[in-house]
Amino acid sequence: MNSFLAALEGWAEFRELEEGLRKGASRQRVAGLEGAAKAFVLAGLFARLKGPALILTRNSQEAARLYDDMTALLGEEDPRLKDNLLLFPSFDTLFYEETPPDRDLLRERLNALWRLARGEEVVIITTPDGAFGQTLPKDKLLTSAVEIDTGDTLSREDLADSLIRDGYQRQELVEGPGEFSLRGGVIDIWPSTFEAPVRIEQFGEEVESLRYFDSESQRSRDSLESVSILPARELLLDPDETESACAAIAAALEKQVDRLEKEEKAEEVLRLAQRVRQDVEAFSQQTHRRGLEYYLPYIWPQQTLLADYLPTEAVVIWDEPERTEEEYAKFLTQIEELCRRRCASGLLLDLPRSHYVNYEEGKARLSGRREVEISLLSRPAPEKEILLESGPAEDFAAHLDLMVEGLRKAQERGFLVVAATRQAERLSELLAEADLHRVHLGCEKLPGPGNILITSIPLSRGFRLRGANLEVFTDGELFGWKRPPRAGSRRKETVTITALSQLKAGDYVVHIHHGIGVYGGLTRHVVDGAEREYLLIRYAGEDKLYVPTDQFDRVQKYIGAEAQPPSLNRLGGREWIRTKRKAQRSAKELAKELVALYAARSKQEGFAFSADTPWQQEMEAGFPYEETDDQRQALYQVKDDMEKPTPMERLVCGDVGFGKTEVAVRAAFKTVMDSKQVAVLVPTTVLAAQHFTTFQERLAPYPMRVEMLSRFRSPKDRKRIVAELAAGAVDVVIGTHRLLSKDVKFKDLGLLIVDEEHRFGVRHKERLKRLRSTVDCLTLTATPIPRTLHMSLSGLREMSLINDPPEGRRPIRTQAGQRSDALIKESVQRELDRGGQVYYVYNRVESIPHVAVHLQRLLPDARIAIGHGQMAENDLEKIMVDFYAGKHDILLCTTIIESGLDIPNVNTIVVDQADRLGLAQLYQLRGRVGRSDRQAYAYLMWTPHKRMSETAEQR
Repeated sequence: MNSFLAALEGWAEFRELEEGLRKGASRQRVAGLEGAAKAFVLAGLFARLKGPALILTRNSQEAARLYDDMTALLGEEDPRLKDNLLLFPSFDTLFYEETPPDRDLLRERLNALWRLARGEEVVIITTPDGAFGQTLPKDKLLTSAVEIDTGDTLSREDLADSLIRDGYQRQELVEGPGEFSLRGGVIDIWPSTFEAPVRIEQFGEEVESLRYFDSESQRSRDSLESVSILPARELLLDPDETESACAAIAAALEKQVDRLEKEEKAEEVLRLAQRVRQDVEAFSQQTHRRGLEYYLPYIWPQQTLLADYLPTEAVVIWDEPERTEEEYAKFLTQIEELCRRRCASGLLLDLPRSHYVNYEEGKARLSGRREVEISLLSRPAPEKEILLESGPAEDFAAHLDLMVEGLRKAQERGFLVVAATRQAERLSELLAEADLHRVHLGCEKLPGPGNILITSIPLSRGFRLRGANLEVFTDGELFGWKRPPRAGSRRKETVTITALSQLKAGDYVVHIHHGIGVYGGLTRHVVDGAEREYLLIRYAGEDKLYVPTDQFDRVQKYIGAEAQPPSLNRLGGREWIRTKRKAQRSAKELAKELVALYAARSKQEGFAFSADTPWQQEMEAGFPYEETDDQRQALYQVKDDMEKPTPMERLVCGDVGFGKTEVAVRAAFKTVMDSKQVAVLVPTTVLAAQHFTTFQERLAPYPMRVEMLSRFRSPKDRKRIVAELAAGAVDVVIGTHRLLSKDVKFKDLGLLIVDEEHRFGVRHKERLKRLRSTVDCLTLTATPIPRTLHMSLSGLREMSLINDPPEGRRPIRTQAGQRSDALIKESVQRELDRGGQVYYVYNRVESIPHVAVHLQRLLPDARIAIGHGQMAENDLEKIMVDFYAGKHDILLCTTIIESGLDIPNVNTIVVDQADRLGLAQLYQLRGRVGRSDRQAYAYLMWTPHKRMSETAEQR
């Protein structure tokens, strides 16, 4: 072994476990392991034994954490080992929902099944609901794969038919996994297990070339010799199997309809019959549609599990088996209750059996292989137990003096001390300044006990292994900031290539000359003997306008913040002319004011900041995410502005969670490196607390003082901070409008960062103008800025747009329907069961307490808090902060959250009476969730049997 996994070699108990597996011991028990120590031992084990293996953890969070830690450790040892470690996610409740599974989830599952089926030595990490759920038979996966080599003869029509049967969708342009297109002698396809699409070019029927291509630009890239195309779904359509299944489905439908009719559920009967009829029709036509995987028990009565792919020589690791069995039992209960409710409501057909086997049957299907049970605590059992004692590493809570002393003591105890940090250079400097010896900044050979090894391996937490004389510290213990949850290798969603594809019939649009109308779709007309395509726009009365597609740039989608739809203009009327003139006058007044301000600023001699220092580069390298292209561009533009002699005035616009704060952190660091101060101004105390935590964590390894000035600090602390700002003892201060008070003075302010400036009042903005007249100013906003406004202000305030979502951001699953207690309980409980939190939006303050009582009755164990705009500001802030800290499970609130905190743990939102809200409001509310790599859900509900307006239905 080359990495610090080699520390395991001298540990007798570890060697005993390894030898037992090599000799074929059927069952071994291990006690004493927890956290990242468990990942360390397992990584060392499989670095020596290779695969195949299956590791079962109790839930998806534990699986992701174990995967991340083992990936980091094995990647340091040998990149090939890392590539053989795979995550096999569960379908969870997706079998029973009408939303399609995430494409990346399918890719990970199919890739793991394919590599196991081919006999590769892979290590699979999963949960019982991943391992014990039905999937496609191994033989069908192997026979359905399409292998294409350069020089092969290939029938385009046969390939297209095969792809459609295997779940691929034919499109004009290939933009995502599971899609293909045919154009002349070119076949574009995005195989379900590939990170990028493939272009097949033919001469006649001969395959001339295979190349990857870019889904955004559609340009070809690298060549490849062959491609294996796997199914896009875990359901394959075979005429014989679907015919047999349809007969069984018809019999089950008849039986269920009889039962529902006896219960006098006419509406449920109609709903069920319609759903089943559509599904049976899809089976008959051999076409895929959403939700057909639900019928797997009818298609393949003999249930195939992941275990059936696992060879008998594989190793099975049971992580905390008692807890794992307990959590799986809860999951099965949830599934049974969900299925029962949906069948009773006519949403689902009764199944001959569940998609999931029980825990005992799952264990039985895995038996006959070498098994290892890992638990933290010892348990009485007939088998011999191997004790691999571990413990947590000491936490220094970002106190640098305690950290240095703690590392010195660990060194003196004879431990090999490993510091796994993204701030390797900085830590090396700190230890050198403290006169610590035998410190190695990476090395070819593992140093012995009593040494300190600094490495950049990203681990979730530190640990101590006495038997291996090893203590590992991470940035969490050293500097107080934790590695974020796994974002995986998920590809960011592609942007649409043509703006026209963003419009759909019924959307409000604005024509630059004729005003607001309703888009009616594309239509073709013959003019002067030539047929052309036009956009149809309907105006007030019966007016219609046909816009040639080559004049599409004159039409924009209407963006409005009001809940009510806009009034339509009349063709040839004066109203739109008056509206444009009024807007032009407002723009001129604003421009005049800004011109005066920026003219004054341009005459000021600003401070030209220095180029990036080594510390700056190291701090940026410590960013635990992969920057998006837009984020990198914004960072370059901000730094370029700061290094100029005139004061910077730049606006960075991007949605919450898209990386604006990191831009601000790096700009602040650059400022402090030139011995100047930074003020970060935010509109609310809650946002101040969030930014304070972020800045503290990112700047902890460096000699920089970060403080917060808000009501969350005592009067004594506020007075102290104001004095220290004036004295220059504080480098970065984060605060609310308190920062704009007359008594707040800076010794040498270099950068002003303003978050959501539009949320400050007129008086505060006047003070802001005076502040920003001589210093660099960086404004952050999540509010979209119209393109026309940006153009009108071009040259006055520079603008950077961050439109790309971070890697790993999954599309939000949105469900609209009538309100029901069953759905509310089901959706909220599922989120709470996975350790998450929920927004429940109800926009009527007078009756919100009654909703709280009803919710508490439905979910008696949930901790519910109420928040709305009519509460005292201090009370509302306390509730929001407590919710952010995880002290409440459900925040029952009005639409006050539509522009709010970035809380990654909130991934379900329920909007009650959604028909009363505008499209812009619904969009903003839905955007409050989905801030992490977890699947997010949005439920838009309205009162049962309520007649909605046509506009509400369109929304």
